[in-house]
Formats: sequence, structure tokens, C-alpha cells
Amino acid sequence: MPFRNITPIAIGNPAEKKIFVGNLYFPQKPLIAESPILAAFYENPQTLTDTYQKQFDEKLQRLRELLSPFSEVAPAEVTSAESGYRQRVEFRVWHEGDRANYAMYKPGTKELYCLESFAPAAPVIAELMPKLMWRLNQLPELKHRLFSIEFLSTLSGQVLVTLIYHRPLAEQWAELANQLQNEF
Repeated sequence: MPFRNITPIAIGNPAEKKIFVGNLYFPQKPLIAESPILAAFYENPQTLTDTYQKQFDEKLQRLRELLSPFSEVAPAEVTSAESGYRQRVEFRVWHEGDRANYAMYKPGTKELYCLESFAPAAPVIAELMPKLMWRLNQLPELKHRLFSIEFLSTLSGQVLVTLIYHRPLAEQWAELANQLQNEF
């Protein structure tokens, strides 16, 4: 669903270089073939959903322990969907050669790994992720020194995408961002 009259604007302190890009919609595009160099860093998306029940059980056990001094009533166990439940996700951007990639830290470490999909993300975010990165990799000015990407979706299917840069943004960036917006 294309959106009209969405203009990329700087928000907050200009020194923060946090940019509001707008509600973007990207149609289906072919993905760039995975780089063999990066293949070792890509996470198996199924791993996240494989551990859902284990994570749920651990959280439930911690809750029982926390509440045990106050009540003997067992908490109700209400599970979420095993994927597609996160309306907000944030990723670092890892640059390898002339390609940018989504990246996350492995839990409990400072070790980054690259990924192309993220199973916990809401379906609208999961669908947008590869299309957005594919397009950013085609536009060097938009991916240059891109530090992180944040997604925020609504239940009605709108997505706010925030691109965070570690550089001042020039007029050319604004023109390309507007052009990208107008393509869709």
C-alpha cells in the first residue's frame, strides 16, 4: 500500500543523525544471492522458533519462583505465536565489501552475526526486510555509513522504518530518499 505525502525529515538532534524515512512499501524484488563469504554468519531463522517453548518454560519458571512467596496460585500459561509476534525490531547494519546486511548480537555476547530474515518479526516487517536491504544495496548513497535500521509496525500493516547513520546527511541523500519513496 503506497503512502502519499510522506517526506523524509530529520528528527531529534541533528548530531544524532537519526532520520525518519517514512512509511515505505516495497514490491516483490529478487534477492541478491548470498555471499559465500557471509554464509557462515547467517543465522538459521528456524533456530529462533525452535527455542520458543524452552524460553517460555524458563520465563514461566522464573515467574513462579518470583510469585511463590506471595501466592500458591499457579499463573495461567498463555503462549504467543511462535513467530511473527514482534511489532518493533532493531538491527545493526554490517558492511562486507560493497554489500550491507542486517546484523544482531548473539545473546550474551558482543559477537555479531548477519541475517536476512527474522522469524519473530511481524509478517509485514518480515516481508519488508529483504526488499528494503536489496534496494539499499543498489543505492550507495543510502547505504553509505548506515549504522542501524529500526522497524515499527502497526496492526493495520503500516511500517515506520528508521535509518540511523554515522555521518551527516547531504542533499543528495534527501533526493535519493524521496526518489526511493516515489518509486513505490
